Amino acid sequence: MITQAAAPTSYGAQGAISSAFSGDLSYVAESFAKTITGTALGTPETGYVQKPENATVFTFVENQSGHNQTTYSNDGRTGGSIHEMRFLHKGQGDFGAIHIAGTVMGAKPGATSFLASPAAVAINGGLVSTADGAYLNTLEFNHTDLGHSIAAIGGVFNFNRTNAAAPLGEVWMGLRMQSSGLAADVAYSVQGAWKRGLDLTAANFAGGAAIVMKAGQRIYFEGVPSGEVAWSQNAGGASLFSDGNNIVFGHNNVARLIVNSWVTQVNSDAGLKIGGTGCLMLEGQNQSSIGNRAVTFAASNKPGNAVGLGPARWMKVVQNGYTFWVPLWAD
Repeated sequence: MITQAAAPTSYGAQGAISSAFSGDLSYVAESFAKTITGTALGTPETGYVQKPENATVFTFVENQSGHNQTTYSNDGRTGGSIHEMRFLHKGQGDFGAIHIAGTVMGAKPGATSFLASPAAVAINGGLVSTADGAYLNTLEFNHTDLGHSIAAIGGVFNFNRTNAAAPLGEVWMGLRMQSSGLAADVAYSVQGAWKRGLDLTAANFAGGAAIVMKAGQRIYFEGVPSGEVAWSQNAGGASLFSDGNNIVFGHNNVARLIVNSWVTQVNSDAGLKIGGTGCLMLEGQNQSSIGNRAVTFAASNKPGNAVGLGPARWMKVVQNGYTFWVPLWAD
C-alpha cells in the first residue's frame, strides 16, 4: 500500500520518453517505458493489424462462470471484469480512474485523404459474438445522486479547431454512428424522463443548418415504442418531408399538403377546413376569412348554371385596405 501525503519532489518532462520518467516516481505503483521503432508493428498491404505481442501490457482472461436468474430479463445477474477500479474522492477538483493523453506527430507522405494519415486513438477495440441472442454492450455507466443536488452529464467532448482548410478532407464530428451490412435498428435512442429530447439552442451553425436531411427522409409524428428495448418499429401516421421540390405534409404515406415557392396544394376529399376563429393569411399581413352571410345574389350575376339560389357562403378578403366579398357555391 502506498500513502502519499506530499507532492513529488520533482516532475518529469512529458514531451519525450527520454525525460518522462526523470521525476520523482516514489509514489507510483508501476511505470513502464517502451520504444517501438521501424517495422515492429508490421507492414500489411491490406486490412488492419494489431497484435497483443506489440502491447506494453497484455492480459487474457477466460471466464466460464456467471449466472442469470431468468430467461426474460437481466434481473439476478452476475458481472465480472479483467480490471476493477474503485476510488473515493474526498478532496477537491477532479479525480478520475483513467487519464489518457496522446500526441500524434507524424504525417503520411503523399497522402490524398486524412484517413491515410497517422491517427491518435484514446480507446479502440471490438466485440464479437459466436452465439445467437447475445448482447454486445460497448459502454454503460450509471449515475446516481443518492438524494443530493448534483450535476450529471453522460459524455462531454471538447473541440478547439483553429485550422479549417481541410486539404485532405479533414472533418470534425462530435459523434458518428456507422452501420454496414443489414440495417441496424436505431442510430440514437432516448428512453425515460427528459425535459428535452434534442436541444440545439446554445449552438451556432454555419449557414443556420441545425438539422440536415436529404430528399425523401421523413419526420414521423405518431410513433409508438415497442420491443425489449423500446423503439418505434413501425413508423407511420403523420409525416413531414421534402421530395426534392416540395415540402410535403403526409399521413399514412399519402401526401396531404404540398408546399413550394409559388403554390400550395391540398390533397383531401374534405378540402381545406379552418375551424374556430382561424383565417387564411395573405401576403403583406392581409387576411381572408370565411363566414356565413345571408345575402341574396341576382341570378344574372351568378357563375355557372345555378339559378335562383344565393351563395352558400361568402369569403371576406381584405387586400391593401380594400374589402371584397367573394360568393362561394357548392359544386
